[in-house]
Amino acid sequence: EEPLLPWESSNLGSVNLEKFVIEKEGKAIIDWDSLADTIRYAVRMLDNVIDANRYPLKQIEEATKKTRKVGLGVMGFSRLLVRLGIPYDSVDALYVSYNLAKFVYYQAFHTSIELAKEKGSFPAYDPVLYRDIFDTARSFNELLEVAKLKGEVSPSVKRLMERAESLDFSQLKGERMIKGLRNSTVMSIAPTGTISIISGTSSGIEPLFALAFIRNVAVGKFMEVDPLFLEYLKKYEMDDPEVVSMIVET
Repeated sequence: EEPLLPWESSNLGSVNLEKFVIEKEGKAIIDWDSLADTIRYAVRMLDNVIDANRYPLKQIEEATKKTRKVGLGVMGFSRLLVRLGIPYDSVDALYVSYNLAKFVYYQAFHTSIELAKEKGSFPAYDPVLYRDIFDTARSFNELLEVAKLKGEVSPSVKRLMERAESLDFSQLKGERMIKGLRNSTVMSIAPTGTISIISGTSSGIEPLFALAFIRNVAVGKFMEVDPLFLEYLKKYEMDDPEVVSMIVET
């Protein structure tokens, strides 16, 4: 989740991907501009946390400020797929996740470069020794083999992901070499257990836990029904309490 050196601290935040599915001309699409803006704000906020934080030990402060690691992650990925009408266990879903990861990383990394231009690089930064993750990242076809998925990406999903697919990482590397880098890491895909519950979305990049279930907590038991599922029941005029109860039981 968060590879850290001795004494470094974990500084994480997550973007709710579900919020960026919008409807245009009757079709569900991703609002790339809003997603990019949110990523830029989030990276700047996480970088500010490093300076604003009060550290319990001097060693933690020194190690954290030496590398300035931040970990922007995501949640609501499964619900994004539901809203886009894409099955979680499909080639299309892997293609969407691959290109979303590219997009989030590109925007976060680019923001860190701009921050370095404004405020300076992290103290341990060496422009020659720093290894860019996109130089060694696996291709989509390699990941298809690892996941043992068969089939082709649908034309509609290819069109949907064009904005992310077209990103030029070689240009990003050139900018880093000239301007520097504010944060040694910019992304971390955490499980988002508690914060996804607070945000009312699916956790991390995991599939939906259940459409309906009983949550046991210290103060009692609560029946939880996925609100997105309720939306679809209402859409098909099936939001009857008896139907919901049957689903909860099974």
